[in-house]
Amino acid sequence: MEKLPRYMVPNYYIKISKLPLSSTGKLDRKGLPEPQKRDFITEEYVAPETVIEKVICKVYSEIFNIPLNIIGRMNDFYELGGDSLNGIRVSSKIEKELNIKIYLKDIMTHSMICDLWMLY
Repeated sequence: MEKLPRYMVPNYYIKISKLPLSSTGKLDRKGLPEPQKRDFITEEYVAPETVIEKVICKVYSEIFNIPLNIIGRMNDFYELGGDSLNGIRVSSKIEKELNIKIYLKDIMTHSMICDLWMLY
């Protein structure tokens, strides 16, 4: 395999000159800098076009605690911080909102909002 799967690509990068180490020589995680908004890798915002896209954007906004006007049709589940637990929550909320069953595997394999809604 030449590429990492999307879920293994970091959501952000922070350039640091030196890794903080503990007194035992191990990585001191508490000494790492907190990510800032500018560190996150984001897509250019493209507004949702369909009712289903709008509902999915609303659900992602609630699950990931991101303002609704930032979530668009080109956003990716993994880039927003998605994992299998979030996927289950997304699936459940979408089913309640739209009465459409979206399976976890569909969210994981069609991670962009514009791709996901087209399945249904």
